[in-house]
Amino acid sequence: MAKWKQCQIHAWHIEDEHVHLYISIPPKYSVFSSIQILKGKTSSWLKKKQRNFPRMHSEAGATMSQLSD
Repeated sequence: MAKWKQCQIHAWHIEDEHVHLYISIPPKYSVFSSIQILKGKTSSWLKKKQRNFPRMHSEAGATMSQLSD
């Protein structure tokens, strides 16, 4: 995504449950759409690398796909 959207990743910090990124996004792209694309591409990449990739669950224990149905 960084190459595709001409974004630059300056630094990152990975935690157990989340990631912090310090990135530059060209002004022609919104922060929201850039982050959505980054999250989607990262999720797809992780799923390809790790077959047993855990599904995201809500506080109630339902998967996010169950909540959207």
